Amino acid sequence: MGSSEPLELSDLFPKEDPLANVTAEDAGPEIAAALGLPLSPPPVQPVAVEWTSCAFGGSRAWFRCPACGRRAAILYGADVFACRDCLHLAYKSQQEAPHDRALRRAQKLHERLGGTGILVDPISKPKGMHWRTYFLKVERMYKAEICAVPPWLLRFEAKQ
Repeated sequence: MGSSEPLELSDLFPKEDPLANVTAEDAGPEIAAALGLPLSPPPVQPVAVEWTSCAFGGSRAWFRCPACGRRAAILYGADVFACRDCLHLAYKSQQEAPHDRALRRAQKLHERLGGTGILVDPISKPKGMHWRTYFLKVERMYKAEICAVPPWLLRFEAKQ
């Protein structure tokens, strides 16, 4: 990419953000990105872009986090661009209680075993699945069901 070619972020990552206007200027190995939010002057911050070749041809663009230097597909932020580690962002599953994660894991295993995800519904071995695999998945599902009991319910049962 020479400096004479216009560089669009939509060429790198086609996802559109309806809440912000992102522009980029080609500055050699770096991109000066501006995030324009309504009623605020757009901050400008240089962000390095690194290209890697893909296994079956072509290439992929990666951003370098300005804060830590790690390679990231997505940078977040309004005042400053950074990766999710630097901004201390958590995934939705990391914000769930442990028993909720266990319930979701049990429901997913129930669906993989031909069920509906409702744990009281019956399941049967899917066609083509080895019996050993089936029994391992059933065992994992039962262990996840046990972990899915909320702690307050266990305290309630202990008092009676």
